[in-house]
Amino acid sequence: MSFCPGCGARLPELARFCPGCGIPLGAAPPTEPGGPGSPPVAETPRPPGPPGPLSVSAPPWLTADWTLAAVCAFAFLLAVFAAGALHGALMGFTALGGGGIGIGALTGAYLPFIALGGHTVAMVNNGEDALYLSGSALLVTWLTIPVFVGRRVLRFGHARTRGTAAAWAFVAKLALLLGVGFGVAGGLGGTADPERAFDEEGFRVFADVGAGEAGFWLVVLVLVLGAVSLRPSLAAAGRDLDAWRQVRSWGLTWGRVILWGGLAWAGVALAAGVGLTVAAVVAAGGTEERLLAVEAAPALLVNAGVAGAAVASGASVETTSALVDPPVNIEAVDGALSLFRFGFPPDEGSGPAPLYVFPVLLLAPAAVVLTTWRALQAARPPGEQEVLRVAFAISGGFVLAAWLGSVLAPLGHAGGARGGDTEIVRVAGALPSVGGVVGLALVWALAASLVTALVWWRRAAAVVAPPAPPEAPPPSLF
Repeated sequence: MSFCPGCGARLPELARFCPGCGIPLGAAPPTEPGGPGSPPVAETPRPPGPPGPLSVSAPPWLTADWTLAAVCAFAFLLAVFAAGALHGALMGFTALGGGGIGIGALTGAYLPFIALGGHTVAMVNNGEDALYLSGSALLVTWLTIPVFVGRRVLRFGHARTRGTAAAWAFVAKLALLLGVGFGVAGGLGGTADPERAFDEEGFRVFADVGAGEAGFWLVVLVLVLGAVSLRPSLAAAGRDLDAWRQVRSWGLTWGRVILWGGLAWAGVALAAGVGLTVAAVVAAGGTEERLLAVEAAPALLVNAGVAGAAVASGASVETTSALVDPPVNIEAVDGALSLFRFGFPPDEGSGPAPLYVFPVLLLAPAAVVLTTWRALQAARPPGEQEVLRVAFAISGGFVLAAWLGSVLAPLGHAGGARGGDTEIVRVAGALPSVGGVVGLALVWALAASLVTALVWWRRAAAVVAPPAPPEAPPPSLF
């Protein structure tokens, strides 16, 4: 028995050509199996066994842009802490002169932790000069600085990412790195010394930093800013989805009206904050304290307005003394301040406020009336039920903003300076009664918005009502 040297087929006896591949026998050299001209060799089946390792590759948006996010996070932290140091240096110079610039900058570097709601105490001594800062609530006005920096950092990063998924992933990476960065900065800036001596000599730094709370709110802030900056891509992705169209339609109608109600309460708080700031500047003793009040106003304006809006609605706020010695405990309150128990600080014998103060009760309903009327003029709802819905939406936004302001931005801050003949320690502590604020805000908002809605509807119905047809003359009998 013989086989073909080309394909390996069995050859019949005396064959001159291979019946399998057709080559003349004896003309072609033997070919190795698997070589050129040879048929494919069947693989030997592998015995059953455990499967091999799976090769899984991560999506590009998950692994890319980490270096870019790290650079942007570092730039953000550098800019925000530099702004705090500059603010502190300005206040240190005002209180202590040229010798207070350095310790003011060092103390002010803790301002971002305070502004982002981290319960933080920072005290720096340098010889006879010393500065002190303390805070335990969001400094809403000062947050314009991280918002400004964050928007530009996100714009810089998004210009260098590829694709929508990478842009959204960049926001998450930046938020994560900033939260970790704030935690590391708080750990490095905090001290282990438990004492809070304000009259020590030499150079000494005490800092108790609430980096966890500040880092949490920073992550929330960056995620919100990122969602706002990428809103067009979100709209494009959900343009064909019925659910997204419904959400977008709701947001463009009722969501906007609710926002107007929140802005109405914000207007009341802003007016109260401006009034209290002016009063603090006028009542300050001496030029230094007046300048310090002006310099602190950009940080404390909204927080003071939250307390003022609570009092203006008829609610009470828990207050601290105006002059205390450190260490300062903001939660150690002296009494409840309201229009019916008025005083700075109030005591057991405090009576109601003077009559000329009570017109502040008109601030909240006046803001609701103006906002409701404007919303109705813009929306022009076609029916009475739709008009009342606008009124309820305005009331809901007003109450929601009052609740958020009272919870997140109460006035709970302190500061002080000592150097030579200077001895200034001030505590601004006013913690609104959240239940009282929400309940009274609901009463004022519903009363003002519903009355305004009914008046507007009566006027609108009278304008669009068709004129009555003239009566036909009675038939003549003749």
